[in-house]
Amino acid sequence: MSTRTREWLLALLVMAVAGALWILPLTLRPQHVPFWPGAGFSDLLISHWPNAVWIQQSIAEWGQIPLWNPNILSGIPFAADPLSGLWYLPNWLAVAFPGAIAFNALFWLHLTWAGLGAWALAREEGLSKWGAVLAGIVFGGAPKFVAHIALGHVGLVSAVSWTPWVLLLTAKTLRQIRTGQSWLKWSALTGAVLGIVFRADPRWSIPLIGFAAAYGARNTLRERQTEWKNLRRIVLAGVVAGAFAAAIAACLGLPLWEFLRLSTRSGISANERAIFSLPLEGLLGTISILDGTPEWLAYFGASVLVISALSMFNRDRRPWFWIGVSFFSTILALGPATPFYHLISVIPGADVLRVPARFLFVSALGWAFLAGYGLDTLVSNKDEIKTRGVKIWLFATTSLILAVNIAIGIIGGVNSIRQFGPMIAAILVFALISIFIADRISLQRIIPLILGVIVVDLLWVNAGLLQPKSTEEILSDRSGLTSFLQSDHGTSRVFSPSYSVPQPQAVLNGVELADGVNPLQLSAYRHYMETAVGLDAGAYDVTLPSFPDGNPSTPWGFQAEGVALGRLNVEWIASDYPLEDDSLTSFESIDGVYLYRLEGSRTRSWMEIGSSENDLGWQPITITQWTPNWIRLEAAGPGVLVLSEVAYPGWRVLVDGEPSTLITVDGLFRAVELVPGEHEVIFQFYPTTLIVGIAISGVGLLLLLYLWFRR
Repeated sequence: MSTRTREWLLALLVMAVAGALWILPLTLRPQHVPFWPGAGFSDLLISHWPNAVWIQQSIAEWGQIPLWNPNILSGIPFAADPLSGLWYLPNWLAVAFPGAIAFNALFWLHLTWAGLGAWALAREEGLSKWGAVLAGIVFGGAPKFVAHIALGHVGLVSAVSWTPWVLLLTAKTLRQIRTGQSWLKWSALTGAVLGIVFRADPRWSIPLIGFAAAYGARNTLRERQTEWKNLRRIVLAGVVAGAFAAAIAACLGLPLWEFLRLSTRSGISANERAIFSLPLEGLLGTISILDGTPEWLAYFGASVLVISALSMFNRDRRPWFWIGVSFFSTILALGPATPFYHLISVIPGADVLRVPARFLFVSALGWAFLAGYGLDTLVSNKDEIKTRGVKIWLFATTSLILAVNIAIGIIGGVNSIRQFGPMIAAILVFALISIFIADRISLQRIIPLILGVIVVDLLWVNAGLLQPKSTEEILSDRSGLTSFLQSDHGTSRVFSPSYSVPQPQAVLNGVELADGVNPLQLSAYRHYMETAVGLDAGAYDVTLPSFPDGNPSTPWGFQAEGVALGRLNVEWIASDYPLEDDSLTSFESIDGVYLYRLEGSRTRSWMEIGSSENDLGWQPITITQWTPNWIRLEAAGPGVLVLSEVAYPGWRVLVDGEPSTLITVDGLFRAVELVPGEHEVIFQFYPTTLIVGIAISGVGLLLLLYLWFRR
């Protein structure tokens, strides 16, 4: 085994062990679901777990990979939904074994991957093996990662973990260009990995492209003797990388583009895009642990800040790029509070991004490298850092950390015990550096001691960010209600004004919801629900209905319009609070939830005989066969056969085996006009954007393989 291979394997082992430590509460209880302390909801349970279960159910029961999701919002395109998990290969681990342990394994694998990538990039940058190990530990163990694990952000954590790998491939591509070797395949691979990031979470691909471009520009400018032919190759390499990124991402990108155009997300305002911007006072969170939303978590480790202070005095490699990265990305996290943020809106696709505070992930990588540079300075430039100026700088950094933490503890509102962690960690690292400078401890001892303090510092914080909850406890919630509402797909729907039927329990029991939580919602559906339930469709929201104060159990003014809601095939209304409406008949209370039957609910399909506004002008039609991607009925004309399913591009209809014209009724429902006689009608979902996207991705993959394995 070569020395290089051993180094990689050892780094992998270190990052794997560290990854297990960063999520220690889940490592000890792998069958528990991560939650932010005190939180009642998690995106893992709301979206990712139900979607994995849905894929498994569809394959097992109908032999289909589902392209349509009927489980929420009366149906949305599944293959176009970034939260579906269809297009990111590691997610299929959760499809094969849908449960907490599979998702926790995914989190661990991606933290390991993030740390290993930071280590590899640091070695590429020329850091020593110890500096690179520290960079990997700090990035993989960034509390920002663990906070989003607590929120259940599976896709975002996966996408961000690829960040150092994209930079590494960018550096390798530029090196191949300088040597005149096979740069084409490296640029293609860089683009392909960007495409993978898009598949994991499209939102992260935009910041990452900007980050990679800045990193590539820095590496190019650092080579002062770059020739004109190399500049031309660099531009061409960028074009190649962009083309391969677009190709690999196309299977999701094209359907998503179509979905976005028809969704409420396409019209979000500047204020809605700036939600969860880091407040100015949140900048103190880089030094201390503040209370507040996990999106604002900016703590990178007090011990990390102390060792990073030495990076300024690195004689061999000035870390100005990483200082700029840490500073500028933190400024961007402030959102509209800084003029720089508005510059992002000119980037294609950036107008649908939200939560500027996620730029702190870039800051985390910047601080990881500054820590690595700082440790290298300590190891290789010991004589230079014995100067008085360096000692004052270290003392000032440590004093600032102590002062801020003491002040926050005195002011209150923060768990004062938790503040001891950053203070003690900062003091210990400062003391260790001081002892080493005074020649009272050897190099062989100082490195593991500093690494140990930093690991404990990050572990102290990360362990407090996770509150595991047992799977049994979660799935038993409202189990009696969902068991009662259990039905076959295509028979009836349930609407809850208070999220009383949790989405994972609904999917497990085959309960289709007319409400739901998803960042992408069809504008036509939200406008229809404005009439059907009194919904305010004016503002963007990830939930339908919206919860003005964030609490689903607070009444918001639900008003059922019996005919409109009935045409959605809604049979039951489930509410955490009592409802008074003439169109509702009180049934009983199950699991503390008030259950009502909607009078005048229609079947899933019907034939319009007279006026569509006259309940006497329709007759029920039975669905003879239902699957996620196609529905079969038998009906007698003349009339308009209406399916209580959301119309969407890609749905086609066959009448007696021949293509027919699909029409839309009430601006929402799929329908087809039938001539007299008995007919077999089949609705199929095969969107053109999906077919073209898969073809482009397939060609891109074949070209990539050809470039890498050709002789």
